[in-house]
Amino acid sequence: MKYIIINLWISLIGLGAFAQQIPPKTYQIKTIQQPNSIKNYRISYSPLVSYVMSYYLAIKDALVEDNSIIAANYGKLLMNEFLKFDYSYKALSQKERLIEIIEDACERSENIWNNSGKIELQREHFENLSLKLKDMVLITGLNDDIYQVYCPMYNNKKGGIWFSLTKKVKNPYFGNKMLNCGTVQREYSVRWN
Repeated sequence: MKYIIINLWISLIGLGAFAQQIPPKTYQIKTIQQPNSIKNYRISYSPLVSYVMSYYLAIKDALVEDNSIIAANYGKLLMNEFLKFDYSYKALSQKERLIEIIEDACERSENIWNNSGKIELQREHFENLSLKLKDMVLITGLNDDIYQVYCPMYNNKKGGIWFSLTKKVKNPYFGNKMLNCGTVQREYSVRWN
């Protein structure tokens, strides 16, 4: 486990340095009008969200494993990443909305951190965090292919979304109780301009 964490940190640091030199990408959108199909969206590439998404996905994985303590630790890291987010590259109209989204996402991350040992509360905040990240990536773009997954059973059958690097469903809202409950709704695919 220690070896994996060290490799993850080294990879993230290397990725951060490398991402600053990468030319812009866009996300390919393909809308297929068939029942139960995955909708694809096109948004800009951005290295700014690489750490944000890494910590978000680590929280998701911890919740999948029903591990409240690890989710809390990554919640703190995500909160700190939001606190140092660089808004300077966006137009004023987008910047104001982005600041609003990130302030709320930062609060959700802090609540995940502060509720260590209370996994149901962490999952509630994770649901809201996921909605804020969805809004955020539509403005900022992403750094990698990602899938939006939906669980119709969460929150008294109101449903809930989350992001995943793979199409394989691993549900952070129910963990081991309903590990595979959910379907991929959207795909954000990275493409070079």
